Amino acid sequence: MPLGPDTSQSGQAKIYTKQQPQGTTLNGNAITTEQVCDAGSVVQGYGLQTLNGQVLPAKIGFTIAPNGANTSKVSIQVQDNGGQPVAGAFELDIVLAKADGTITNLTPSTGLSVVTGTSFQTYVAGKALYVQTNANGLAEVNILDTGKQGFFVMVQAGAQPFPSISRQLVAGDYA
Repeated sequence: MPLGPDTSQSGQAKIYTKQQPQGTTLNGNAITTEQVCDAGSVVQGYGLQTLNGQVLPAKIGFTIAPNGANTSKVSIQVQDNGGQPVAGAFELDIVLAKADGTITNLTPSTGLSVVTGTSFQTYVAGKALYVQTNANGLAEVNILDTGKQGFFVMVQAGAQPFPSISRQLVAGDYA
């Protein structure tokens, strides 16, 4: 049976589990069983969340690496529940934070700047931005700080009711 609602029961609201053949994938994730919540084909579940066949974002992936003198680049990728990238332009709040996700009282020497994506607004100079990802769901920011401080990066995305927080930056994350 193909992924998605069982069309033989069209028009009936139902929740059911379907076993999928080996090798079935969705957005690069292996699907062995599929839990379907079909309310007129509005929502289907594959262990991932979809709406009208579009995989919905579920979490944020972080990659942190040196990117020049005293600079750390943080790549922020919108992902599905399986950790695969989700394509689309998403709006994000990106904040230099403490471990609990609140804005830090420390300030980087030069600040936070967008490398990939579009900066819409600066909330707090050098610490908090409103950014749109590129079409592949990726935003990248540089943190330039001669003090090489141990910031966390907190991301609040429109599709997520809770923030995502990176690991703490360390001196080795700055070139």
